[in-house]
Amino acid sequence: DLIHEHCSVDSPGTAESNGRLEEVDFDKLDLGKWIEPAHHLANLLAKTDRLAESKAWTEEILAEKPWHVGALSMMRIVCLRLNDEEAAMKWAVKGLPGLSPQSRTWRSEWVQENMDLAKEKLAELQKDLTDKIVAKIEISVRITSGVMTEGMIVFDDSAWQ
Repeated sequence: DLIHEHCSVDSPGTAESNGRLEEVDFDKLDLGKWIEPAHHLANLLAKTDRLAESKAWTEEILAEKPWHVGALSMMRIVCLRLNDEEAAMKWAVKGLPGLSPQSRTWRSEWVQENMDLAKEKLAELQKDLTDKIVAKIEISVRITSGVMTEGMIVFDDSAWQ
């Protein structure tokens, strides 16, 4: 709820959010592949001067989506606020180039590279999903065909006849 409130138009404001932010147990919070709520959380943490936590969340976001423009920008900002100019430059270079005529080629290359990364990530996710579905189907087939593995309950169909 706190992250949703932060993102809404009538956000309660940083001071009130900061007070409520203290209630969140970050060790138990797992946003997994929910990238946008994680990004909003990282923004809220940065706004409340919890820069190390913001950086950690942003690193997780970029591990999942290295093309996330907002997270790339957030890393640059957080690194600058942490007085780490070298890291800030590293993240600035990884960010989406501007729209100036001088950077159009660089921007096109950036978009193509990140589209390729996104396609690779999608292929990985599709393979993982397919593997999980196949595994569930195999288990279901073993159960319904009477081919049981160790530790599974064995059903005797002849008892029902």
